[in-house]
Amino acid sequence: MNPSFFFKKITRAVINAPYLAWLLLIGAFVSVYFVAEKVKLIAETSKNMDFVDNENIAVLKKIPLGSLDYSMALNYCKDHTPTVKCSVNSGNLYTVTISSPEHYEDFIFALSAIQSLNKFMIWESKSLCVGRCDGGAAVAILQASTQKVELN
Repeated sequence: MNPSFFFKKITRAVINAPYLAWLLLIGAFVSVYFVAEKVKLIAETSKNMDFVDNENIAVLKKIPLGSLDYSMALNYCKDHTPTVKCSVNSGNLYTVTISSPEHYEDFIFALSAIQSLNKFMIWESKSLCVGRCDGGAAVAILQASTQKVELN
């Protein structure tokens, strides 16, 4: 191995390093220029367009179900999961309960199944207890609603 060979390579790299730095710096400035032009174009476009018309704003409204609307879920629970007790109270809350931990799989099945009964229903969990719960081994309190988009 010739030490002068490595010395020449290192010297050449040191001499060429500033040129490489200048090329990278110029490339950075060119990139910043193009990004600035794009941002400027987006800003000018958004000034000229009316994105939001204050008179026609879409609002998503949540409409709670009445006690009669829960009948499909109650019937399904009664027919397919007899070990699970399902009910609707006066506050239109749907309650799913099991009395013993052996029926936990049926409890999970009942909760999963009601979500797919009606594609327009949205189920919200108000309370979920598994283990030592008041009223059973597992208790879920749910509320169903539908959604509607309205223009104000």
